[in-house]
Parts: sequence; C-alpha cells; structure tokens
Amino acid sequence: MRKKDGSEYHVSSVNSCMFAINRHLNNKSVLSKPINIMDKDQYYKLWQILNGKVKSLVSQGRGERNGADGFTEDDLLQILDHPAMSGNNPASLLYRIFFFNAIFLGLRGGEHFQNFIRRKDKYGGFDVIIYKSKTNQRGANNIESQGDKLYIPEIVPSIIEMYENYFTKRPTQADPHFYLKPCNISEVEFNGQWYHKQHVSEKEIKSFMKKIVTLTGINVDDRKISNHSGWKTLVQILK
Repeated sequence: MRKKDGSEYHVSSVNSCMFAINRHLNNKSVLSKPINIMDKDQYYKLWQILNGKVKSLVSQGRGERNGADGFTEDDLLQILDHPAMSGNNPASLLYRIFFFNAIFLGLRGGEHFQNFIRRKDKYGGFDVIIYKSKTNQRGANNIESQGDKLYIPEIVPSIIEMYENYFTKRPTQADPHFYLKPCNISEVEFNGQWYHKQHVSEKEIKSFMKKIVTLTGINVDDRKISNHSGWKTLVQILK
C-alpha cells in the first residue's frame, strides 16, 4: 500500500482501508456473514502482514496523529482585540462567544453542537451542562450517568457581560440550540433583532474557527486550525 507518488500512507489510513474492505465484504460479497478480517485467529496471515506494515510505518514516524494546533498567547490577543470579534454586532458577538466557549470550556469540535443548559450560579458566573461529550457518551450501557458540568467563573466581568448580552439578544421561542443565525445590518436597523430563531447548521459551526482566524489575520502557515484548536489551547495553558 503506497500513495500514487510512491510515499507511504499513515497508520490511520491503512487502518481505515482495512475497515472499508471489511464493510464491503459484509455488504457486497457472497461469503458467509458476519465477516471480520481483523480477527487474528481466523485471518492470521493477513494479520501478520498488517502487523508488520504498521510496525514499519510507526518506525518511520507515521503512527502519530496530526491533530489540531493550539493558539499562542499573541494569537489569542490578536483575535480578541480584533474589530471582527468586538461583539458590537450580531456576527462578531456570535464569533466571540464561540471563541470563549472553545477556549474557556475546552470544547472539542463536536461538543459545540450540543444544547447548552445555562444556569447563573451563586458566584456570578455560569454553569454550562453538556449532556453528551467525548468523556460521557451516555448510551444504553450508562443510562444513569450525569451530564458534564463546566464552570465559567466571574473572574473578568466583561466576559460574563458578553455572555449576558448574547442571552439578551436571543429572540423568544428560538431554537434551543446555542448558536443562532445572526441577522444582517439592515435587519438589525429595521426591527432591532440580532438573531433569527433558527440555529446555525452543524456544517457552518465546523468552519467557525477557520472563519475567525481568517477574519483576524492569524498566520496559519504550517498549522492545522479547527474547532478542536480551542481545546488544544486550553490544555497548553493549563500545562
């Protein structure tokens, strides 16, 4: 298994290929089902070849996952100080709140799609409860598990004020999703409404972090920036 240019694949790509072949055999072949070509006992020769290939790739440094990169302190200041993140209009307020959620709550990419249950706590900050996260999948095998409670303390009042402003601008009877579609300037001037009742699509939310770095002029050469970058940044800061 090699790419068209003759270079080696990453271990994860080889693994994905094996599972794709396995799915194809289960869905399309005339062989007896179920089939599991990853079964070492049943397909020992195949397992030996795969095991040797993986070890070879790992020795070449092709076994580590290339995850999202975090932001530097200068990046954070540049983003938060940029006019596109001021919070003075619907889009910039939405992006700023998203960035706060990414950096302060350490949300992974998919956790931004959850419905946040927000509660003002006794110290003036916010409790944010997420019922399904990377560490709490809450399936049939763990029905009784509790939601993850994340805490935004009122260390910097201006941060809490930004959240309060966003909650205030949300229209009544809007979708329960946290991120609502922002209105354009003409709509704001016409009826004073900042957000539509409909939520931002999952596909759009996936591109939020990339939009933010583009709007704020962050240099992303040789770096992988995604919604996961917020979580990676929080980990870096805590370490």
